[in-house]
Order: sequence, then C-alpha cells, then structure tokens
Amino acid sequence: MNPSESNAFPHEREHFRVPYAPSDSPHFAMGRKIFRVWDLSEGGLRLYIADKQKPITYVLDQPVHGTLELPRKRGILQLSGQLIRISEEYLAIRLDRDSQIPLSHIMEEQRVMIQNMPEHALLNFRAGLRRV
Repeated sequence: MNPSESNAFPHEREHFRVPYAPSDSPHFAMGRKIFRVWDLSEGGLRLYIADKQKPITYVLDQPVHGTLELPRKRGILQLSGQLIRISEEYLAIRLDRDSQIPLSHIMEEQRVMIQNMPEHALLNFRAGLRRV
C-alpha cells in the first residue's frame, strides 16, 4: 500500500506533538481556570485536568479561548479553538486556523526539551516513530 494514501497510517497526525514533563509544562488560562499543558502542536493542545478542577463543566465542540504561557518566558500566545475531546485526565483543543501556534515556537519547544530532558525527548521521539 502506498504510504501517501489517506488510510495507510490511520493514527498519523497532521502536526508533531511536543510532550511535556509535568515539571516543565506550559500553562493555559481559560477564564479563571489555569491548566497545565500535557502536549501541544501547531494545531492543538491537551490540558491536564487536576482533581481540584473537577467536575469539568465543558462540553464537546464548545468554543474556547485563552492564553498559553510557555515556560521560562519563551512566549505568551492568545489562542482560540474548540474542545474536541474530554476525558477524566485531559481536555483536547483543536485550534482555529487563524490561531495556530507558529512553527517557530514548536521548534523552539522541541529544542529546549531535547537540551533539558534528553531521555524524555528520546522516548517521545521513538513513540512518534511508532505512531502511538
């Protein structure tokens, strides 16, 4: 089967995700709630749901907007999108096309992760190769 066919890799993602260790994760503020970022890409992000933030009152396809603050003053971005997944552990947001995270920010986050946490970066790189 040709790898360029749309069904060749059903779990392949449109954008590479930058995963974070909890100790170094960015924060995303939506209204009065602040969430730690599980991972992010140009087109979306996943947010940890802390026990103190439960019960979650969000619904699927709900429009959301907020402020992403990257660690160590690497950037502050205003983002908007829709909730596409809600689980016990996280919220997933697909960003609006005009609100996507610039590739330069994603590349910088990857560089910092590789520099500061090489074992974490290698494990996540291998997982990405397996399309897990």
